[in-house]
Amino acid sequence: MRSLKFLSAALLLAATLVSVAAESVLSGTFRMEKGEDTHTVVKGKNWNLLLEKGKLRLRGEGIDIDAYLARLDNGSEQAFRITAGKDRVTLEAGKHAYAAPGSLELAGFGAGIAAGVTVKEIPAPPPPSVKWELVWSDEFNEGDAPAPEKWGTEKGFIRNQELQYYTDQRENLRVENGMLVLEAKVVAPQDNPRYSPTAEKWPLNQQTYRHTSASVWSKAPFTLQTGSRLEIRAKFPTGAGLWPAIWATGVNRSTLGWPRCGEIDFFEYFGGQPEKFSCNLHFSGPEDKHASFSGKAGLGFDPGREFHLYAAEWDAAEVRFYVDGKLVMRRPLPGEADNPAESYRQPFNLRINFALRSNRAVGTLADDSLPKQFLIDYVRVYRQPEQP
Repeated sequence: MRSLKFLSAALLLAATLVSVAAESVLSGTFRMEKGEDTHTVVKGKNWNLLLEKGKLRLRGEGIDIDAYLARLDNGSEQAFRITAGKDRVTLEAGKHAYAAPGSLELAGFGAGIAAGVTVKEIPAPPPPSVKWELVWSDEFNEGDAPAPEKWGTEKGFIRNQELQYYTDQRENLRVENGMLVLEAKVVAPQDNPRYSPTAEKWPLNQQTYRHTSASVWSKAPFTLQTGSRLEIRAKFPTGAGLWPAIWATGVNRSTLGWPRCGEIDFFEYFGGQPEKFSCNLHFSGPEDKHASFSGKAGLGFDPGREFHLYAAEWDAAEVRFYVDGKLVMRRPLPGEADNPAESYRQPFNLRINFALRSNRAVGTLADDSLPKQFLIDYVRVYRQPEQP
């Protein structure tokens, strides 16, 4: 332990401020050596990075990687990449990524880099040259319910031991004032019609419910696939215990099951982590076990205050996530070795749901915080025109 304390002091003395220009990248492989409770030392071949209390500090913002570091074994090796743009920094370590507004500052606040580290300048990516053609949309300007030819609904207790019972009743799901409205409410205790006292599965052994909400999914041919761009103008409900999401699963989910069908979490909000979205890929990995490429995008604003444009582009190499036209995260698609089922070579059903839960990530739901609404102004899906 004394040697770690000495190393920590030496790092701070040797620390220098790394100023970042238009876009820079620092990458390599580190080795985890866990010291005292307040410090984690990340060691490279000829450099050391000290993280105070498990946080990589950014100027003005912070990326909390406590949960990620806690999963790493002492002595394990892990690839990492830090990319700093003009006003956003992304830390990628293995299959996880964290992004936040700010500029890269690897000195001060207990974070230091020893001599020998270089920050290599990389050119900013060129503006996209892809032209997109609108292939389907829903502006929610007609009727008082989602169009049944475009949208299916989920009913009952569905997944993740969530608190809400999904319904398609107007009090939970409707089209109103040119918007799709998903509303979560507290209700008087209601009987679960699927309840069975001898059932082992969670959806069936819940006798009653006290919360209702809504979930919809797009029907074929209103789907997403490689070469698609999704745009949704939305206002997210925010607060502890709320878990609204825009996501998608493979159209063969009913036959292959999850996670073999694949999943893309375009924008997933956890009430316990305000001003952040999760942008993830879930799939079946080697030996048919669940695998994921996970990322968190810091927004720098409250997504519940006003409408924002949430977009994603899915090509053969990756999925890119945008908020109000700004790239906030990118996730590479898994190769055949990581995903033998090749989950992303098929169309996906778009899903929009408003879930409720009480746990560390989502926060503790307070009944008096409801009702809340998840508002969708429009959904538009584009595809790249076929080349002649």
